[in-house]
Amino acid sequence: MRLLNNSRYEVLRTLGRGQFSSMWLASDSLAETPTYHAIKILTAHATKRHHDGDLLELEAMQTITESAKSSVLPYMVDHFEIDGTHGRHLCLVLPVLNESISNFMCSAPSKLLDPPKVKVIIAEVVEALVDLHATNIIHTDVKPDNVLFWEGTGPKTIKTLLDESSQVMDDEFELNGARYPTILSQPIPNPFKWNDPGITVELYSVCLTDFGSAQWVDREPPTRTIGEYALRAPEVILGADYGVKVDIWALGCMTFELLTGRRLFHPKAGETWRVEDDHLAKMAELTGDDFSDKVLAKSRKRDEYFDKTGKLLCIDQLFPMGLEQAMTNYGLQAVEAASAAAFIRACLHLDSEERSLASDLLNHPWLEMTYICC
Repeated sequence: MRLLNNSRYEVLRTLGRGQFSSMWLASDSLAETPTYHAIKILTAHATKRHHDGDLLELEAMQTITESAKSSVLPYMVDHFEIDGTHGRHLCLVLPVLNESISNFMCSAPSKLLDPPKVKVIIAEVVEALVDLHATNIIHTDVKPDNVLFWEGTGPKTIKTLLDESSQVMDDEFELNGARYPTILSQPIPNPFKWNDPGITVELYSVCLTDFGSAQWVDREPPTRTIGEYALRAPEVILGADYGVKVDIWALGCMTFELLTGRRLFHPKAGETWRVEDDHLAKMAELTGDDFSDKVLAKSRKRDEYFDKTGKLLCIDQLFPMGLEQAMTNYGLQAVEAASAAAFIRACLHLDSEERSLASDLLNHPWLEMTYICC
């Protein structure tokens, strides 16, 4: 096992891998009792982008740790850099978390979650956004993959898991004439099930994670292209300035996805239009809003998509479909679809100024919890 940061941390196994980082489970030799952390090791490329000021995750995590003090946001225990084959690697020492909401959804036969579970999860994400936005940080990448469970990550549980299952080697690769093992990712198992009864759902606790794309409210962004495409707010596509309301738009899209198992937007290019044209058209169709003169006046890319009268250049005809109809089409009961649509609609105004703040959403009627304990 590898020792990091002057032998303080002993790396035990890998928890997962992403495009710009890998996550490792490690024990902490400075702790008086057995203590485990997740160490996020960024690629050399991502580390350089931090040094260049293009990525702000370290700065964001320092601010969250000092200011937020919230159970729905992660904290940073430590950070350091190590040398690797391809250069320097920034390492962030974070709490150990469980699987993502995205994986949890996939465990259900229908690939969706029932409304009580969605309400608990979304309420905690809203709480996370309230605390995050209070620090002037925009997440920019709110999605099910970045919402993780806390449960099952206590020291005793992890120690038992390590004692009962050894690290798994997947394969080998060759580098500069030497062969190295490829270690299989082994995330901490989630103790919850897709069909948990209401009394168990009340125990759910999630955390909004991954601030690799985070940006500051009051600074010029290093990039204007943010977020996963299907959850991208209209002001991002139109090249307008944006703020915390891009997270609210993504929250609305995510709520629909958890309830239906389907993406709210999955635009496609056609013979005479681009993906962006279709995306903007579907936004108008599903929200029932128009792209107002005020919105378009702030859009750097206005003339790429709209004519002088404010109509889409490449798509002549729109086919409106209310959120309620879209959700009932995917099996949600009409009464639940109506109340959920009211919440989602509060997140999805085309004019970002008309979207609710996270603090407003905390008291939304749809998030009132009702359970049938069984």
